[in-house]
Amino acid sequence: MASKRTPPYGRQWPPEAKRLWREIHTQFALEADELELLRTACDALARLYQARDQLDREGLTFKTATGQIRKHPANEIEKNARAGFISSLKALNFEWDPTEKRNVGRPMKPAI
Repeated sequence: MASKRTPPYGRQWPPEAKRLWREIHTQFALEADELELLRTACDALARLYQARDQLDREGLTFKTATGQIRKHPANEIEKNARAGFISSLKALNFEWDPTEKRNVGRPMKPAI
């Protein structure tokens, strides 16, 4: 049974990360190490959104002083944050589908 009191989350997190934290914590009873993995997933999701916002403002590429077109460094940050987010959820044995209304949860155990 899940805990009735949700531990505090990162105030700097975007609404999506806060919702993920509340949704998972209210539906599942997590141990201390699992809470840390969930916090890591939410931190990564926050970083992903931060990088995406920067890319939206500044573009995917930039021009160097010599005129060369380079990939914006935030591309790599977004990619790494997404990988960290997904691997943290996998470590918790959660599946994430951004197309579903309830987009995170533990997979059902097969019937024996």
